[in-house]
Amino acid sequence: MTQPSVTPITPVSARVVPMGRDTTTPITADIFHDLTCPWCRIGIAQFRRALDGWDGPPVEFHWHPFLLDPDAPREGQPFRAALEAKMGQDPAPMLERVSEAGAAAGVEFAWDRVERLPSTVAAHVLYAVLPPERRTGLIDRLHRAYFSEGRDIGDTDTLLAIAGDYGMDREMTAQALGEEQLHEAIRSEARQAAELGISGVPLVIFDNRVAVSGAQSAEQFRAALDEAFRTRE
Repeated sequence: MTQPSVTPITPVSARVVPMGRDTTTPITADIFHDLTCPWCRIGIAQFRRALDGWDGPPVEFHWHPFLLDPDAPREGQPFRAALEAKMGQDPAPMLERVSEAGAAAGVEFAWDRVERLPSTVAAHVLYAVLPPERRTGLIDRLHRAYFSEGRDIGDTDTLLAIAGDYGMDREMTAQALGEEQLHEAIRSEARQAAELGISGVPLVIFDNRVAVSGAQSAEQFRAALDEAFRTRE
């Protein structure tokens, strides 16, 4: 079980790109996100819609943790009470807007099932210990578990069940989830993101030079991809 570590955004000058339009070197997509951020789920869905029919270079996902509430208690908080305290008002109208935006992006939010607002550190550990090529699928599963099924993704038993369904070894997963060093590694990565000036998510940076902030449309993500490809020349 390897310790997750932040994948630094390599300066573009250090990324070797052959002369001319390069169609073989992947476009890197550095994705800063949190797992209980509904706009992250929507933005990621729109980004993936932008990849439909994409005939440029392959796009390589690099996932980076961001903690919307770095001080969240490990046991989490009651969902609606925590939102109301943070917003100073009933969160229902905001949740309705999120649901409408999600429907437009093809993702479901079942707010009536969500009871907890968990710390997401352990859930970030769960995907970070996987090989990079397996992380995206597990992140999708964590989103469905929380937003569609109302499961508490801060709870160890819940995370072990999700991991088992994803084909992860239970004993090794339990060891990773119980290792404080891995939790601190996630917190450290999130602090690094804040030190880079990132204050909100989702944020997707293509090839370290073209950024899309927020849950933008598929068209905007596609335009950013086109720009990242075009400026390789």
